[in-house]
Amino acid sequence: MPRYVLTYRGDNGEPPAQELKQIAAVGKIVDRDARSLLLETGDLETAKLSETLPPHWTIEEERFYPVPDTREKIRKPAVD
Repeated sequence: MPRYVLTYRGDNGEPPAQELKQIAAVGKIVDRDARSLLLETGDLETAKLSETLPPHWTIEEERFYPVPDTREKIRKPAVD
């Protein structure tokens, strides 16, 4: 099931409890901090949620970035 990052960009510090209840009714809140949530829900439910939430919320699909391999590599074999 896809995951979405919801970020609260309102003037108050914490998101309103009513809006948090509305979000929790749509899917499973996997993680949360003061101004953002990680929500696990379907695409259709997310589309409906984006229409009903006030504009101070942003919704983006969770992204993964590959971690670069920073280990040093031997460029030439050693000469005997």
